Amino acid sequence: MGLSIRGYAKHRGVTEGAVRYALKSGRITRGSDGKIDPIKADSSWEDNTNHAKRHRGAFADMATDEATSTPPVKNTPAKHSSIATYQQAKALDMVNKAKIGRMQLEELEKKLIDREKALKTVFSLARQFRDSWTQWPARISSQLAAETGADPHKLHLGLEKYVREQLEATADISTKLE
Repeated sequence: MGLSIRGYAKHRGVTEGAVRYALKSGRITRGSDGKIDPIKADSSWEDNTNHAKRHRGAFADMATDEATSTPPVKNTPAKHSSIATYQQAKALDMVNKAKIGRMQLEELEKKLIDREKALKTVFSLARQFRDSWTQWPARISSQLAAETGADPHKLHLGLEKYVREQLEATADISTKLE
């Protein structure tokens, strides 16, 4: 039992224009009697439809055929992705807003810290550590000399030399906060 264009459109749940376009583009075909066999046409419709192009509405002209055949946009910054549809752009915007919200919440809960503040703190601690060690030979050399009977000046110079060597050896240690 074949259907007319109007009958097949009603059967399919699409507009008559969509059925005419499917016939014109060869997505579906008419039978020898000029009618549309709904079983064959449904199968052909599914097999020959690019589902990436469905329901694009007013944004259909914005996306090219090549862009719609690409996989969905993953969770990447917008400047590095090719957004094929409005829905994908909106979804990406929602994901980014959720990330920002999560970061703001973590910052309020003191789970997230300011990078610049952390760098300044680490630098300050390293400087305090270095200063403490460079001053240590002057504080301890006279006591150590009295306990060991060594020359206080030579002991001070020796301690200072070895502390500086140790500090220089550890100067290559770096902290990456990225």
